[in-house]
Amino acid sequence: MNTDLSFITNEENQSLKERFEVLIKDTSFFDCLVGYFYSSGFHAIYPSLESTEKIRILIGISTSRQTFEMMEKANLSASACALHADRCNAQAGGQASYPY
Repeated sequence: MNTDLSFITNEENQSLKERFEVLIKDTSFFDCLVGYFYSSGFHAIYPSLESTEKIRILIGISTSRQTFEMMEKANLSASACALHADRCNAQAGGQASYPY
């Protein structure tokens, strides 16, 4: 087994998933640039990101229909939350505070 942790080789204990679990478990911010993104890959590592404050993933050339639809639904939900917060703020005379 190679002990150089800068390489991800898919040998035992050095798969991409295992290396990510170690590298990201205590991170506050997760920014990732990927060429191809599938929700199944994210599902495999998300337990290590549960306490992460902010997750941003920039997707390049391809994703699956399922991933696209989930992201679209999440974006619509986020937009609805922001709209609701803006309305609450207006009703409170601009004094409401919210984290986004």
